[in-house]
Amino acid sequence: MIHAGDASYLYDNDIVFGMVINGIAKAYPQRIMGWHEMVVDNFDDSRVAGVFGRSHIRGNPGV
Repeated sequence: MIHAGDASYLYDNDIVFGMVINGIAKAYPQRIMGWHEMVVDNFDDSRVAGVFGRSHIRGNPGV
């Protein structure tokens, strides 16, 4: 994980998906999620997983 200011590959108008768990906020760029289609992350003692459906490939709604 990197700080937002260090993400030189992102643009100000990029879409990100955000999560706040146990007071910890994290963002996952749509462009990266579209490539990897999933995320597994830790928020202190909580482990979370999420998926991103690429609707233009599968023909169904996105997230």
